[in-house]
Amino acid sequence: MPQRPVNAAKRPHHCINEQAFPLLLFPAHRLLPLNCCRSDRPAGPPRVRWSGFYRVLLLLWAVCASTWSPFGAKPVHAQDPVFTQFTALPQWLNPAFAGYGKGTAIGLQFRDQWPSAPQSYVSYAAGVSHQAPALQSGFGFMLLGDLQGDAVFNTHRAIASYALNIPISRNAAIRGGLAVEGAQRTLRWDRLRFFDQIDPVFGFSDAAGVPNPTAQTPPGRTNLGWFDAHAGLLIHNRSLYLGVSALHLVAPNTAFYASGEDRIPRAFSVQTGARLVLGRRSRELPNVFAPRLLYWQQGAFRQAQASLRFGMGPLLVGAGLRHAFGNADAVLAEAGWRQGPFEAVYSYDAAIGPAAGLSGGAHEITLGWRLGTDAPRERKRRLGESLECPLF
Repeated sequence: MPQRPVNAAKRPHHCINEQAFPLLLFPAHRLLPLNCCRSDRPAGPPRVRWSGFYRVLLLLWAVCASTWSPFGAKPVHAQDPVFTQFTALPQWLNPAFAGYGKGTAIGLQFRDQWPSAPQSYVSYAAGVSHQAPALQSGFGFMLLGDLQGDAVFNTHRAIASYALNIPISRNAAIRGGLAVEGAQRTLRWDRLRFFDQIDPVFGFSDAAGVPNPTAQTPPGRTNLGWFDAHAGLLIHNRSLYLGVSALHLVAPNTAFYASGEDRIPRAFSVQTGARLVLGRRSRELPNVFAPRLLYWQQGAFRQAQASLRFGMGPLLVGAGLRHAFGNADAVLAEAGWRQGPFEAVYSYDAAIGPAAGLSGGAHEITLGWRLGTDAPRERKRRLGESLECPLF
């Protein structure tokens, strides 16, 4: 077994990384509206067929309950990235969110975690999602990057997703999604430092500044790739949504040593929330109250994040709490601006666990655009209005 590098930092609890070599770890993550059902009703408060909708909803909750118990005794070797603003690019957590809203949505995310630590964790994502009403389908594509330990251990992914809309009543719909992933991981072995390199006088280098040698055997490869698959299910009406998903169905081996095995643990996630319009409705920027809950489990690691977001005209504000079940992890705060098809949000995670006051928390920025939503509403109603998932 290779010795653990001295500069190998364990990824913070609330992030969820990939399989990793014994060194540092970290990553980044999301959810939103889509059009599923058709309705010829005129404008006005919708009447949900509660019996049909909640029958399926209860079934989904039963499926979710089975994932809330610990998965065996096998430890997590590494974790996937999960963003605080998980609703910005939701198809990463659940491919059923592909084509989540009318038209085409474009999103960018950047996260810098533990900036005060010697080695921070940086994650970024870019994605596009398009809805095809004529096909009752949604399509998505995203790029996800995860740079750990000052870019010593890096993972890059390209993910294509597809979702099928299935109306279950005039005012409720269910979506099933699949995603395929191609990924590449690199390790910069020359930048790792081990205990047997430490000189009691000069540290890791000699008097001339040349790194001391190590007895550790380098891996046969420092660059590897793999393919993976994810699946998810989503049910929603005009106010509520519930999604469940399973990631890493293939569980690929990501070991750098040819004789080793380091498989990515399968991950299970539950996403639920509501979008409640307050006061008078405005077609452009209504006042919105949106409670949200995210549950994530990968191997033995579990975390839950609960948050509230308020939209008041162009202003967005929110707050939340993330808990890793073993300890409270962070208090969350966000603020943003929305205008027309554009939205920009900044969030900060204030650590309240063992890293409080030492890590510098986490900064996250999200930019989003929605295109192709200007078609006249009257014409859409005559042809059949699509039902949007109330993600906010």
